[in-house]
Amino acid sequence: MGRTRPPGLKRPLTATVKVGYREIVSIILLSGAFWLAVLPIFTSGAAVLSLAASMRSIYDGTAPSGERARLRAFAGGVRSSVVRGLPITAILVVTVGNTVAYTLLGIAGQVPEFLLAGLAGLYLCLLVTVFVSRVAHLEADAGDGLLAATRATLRSWRAHPHVAVVHLTIVALCGVVSFAFPVFLLFLLPGGAMLLEITSHTELRGENPTQVLSRYRMPA
Repeated sequence: MGRTRPPGLKRPLTATVKVGYREIVSIILLSGAFWLAVLPIFTSGAAVLSLAASMRSIYDGTAPSGERARLRAFAGGVRSSVVRGLPITAILVVTVGNTVAYTLLGIAGQVPEFLLAGLAGLYLCLLVTVFVSRVAHLEADAGDGLLAATRATLRSWRAHPHVAVVHLTIVALCGVVSFAFPVFLLFLLPGGAMLLEITSHTELRGENPTQVLSRYRMPA
């Protein structure tokens, strides 16, 4: 009996890069639309949920044809998910708000304790961002609600902690690149990170995320 291939991020990264290359225009437009949707703050959770649904439809090949239709679908998803996304909004606002507050207080008053709290907050922001991306993706994929998606996310992280650590590291590195190239943060990171989330969870389910490449007539 053959060994079961342990989950990793090689195939998800391959699928993310190649699908991202073919769908680069959609990723750029949806990433920009995501930041616009986040601006009112109370729509942050809805923006995450709608981005997950949009990127999932692109990955599955069920997205509307044409960039305008995809943007309209994203905007419609934001409008319909405001209330449903409030728990995610609350988590993001508290996490990011505390991190910014501690960092500013530490810089203004030159208090090392506040600066350390701000640095810890940056890691917490990374952790929360990747976590809510998985929750939003699973909610969009299964439609069982945020509570069920949260439980499924916790189970997947407990079952494959090494994959979660590598995933966090990759997103963190992308965040570092964003400080040097802000355009990357604005127009590539949201959509690209969500696509990586989708491909990595596909791997965790025992499926091959590179199979989607056949739709683009690309080698795995």
